[in-house]
Amino acid sequence: ASYDPQNPYANRDPRLALYIIYNGCKAGASNSVITTAVEGNNNDAMNKFDGASTRTGYYLRKFLDMNVNANPSNTTTGFHIKPWIRYTEIFLGYAEAANEAWGPQGKGTHGYS
Repeated sequence: ASYDPQNPYANRDPRLALYIIYNGCKAGASNSVITTAVEGNNNDAMNKFDGASTRTGYYLRKFLDMNVNANPSNTTTGFHIKPWIRYTEIFLGYAEAANEAWGPQGKGTHGYS
């Protein structure tokens, strides 16, 4: 599967759609299309609201309540999920990224291996 710049999210690891909200994906109770593009004119657009919208074009889906109204001008109530990350998860994430970047026998950087 080769990368297509016109359709950058096609044929990706399925975990991307499970854990990340990206430009053009569907999310929320109404299964709305999310538009996080720079030129977007909706509430999801990049840097639309200072300090309240994405600066990268991505949101973390894993801990979001999909029933909450995404409009920042509306107040909603509900439980906030405060994720705890196990210390070992940090090392496992680094190991997976290092394997992708440098291979299983790679030296890494900064003396990490």
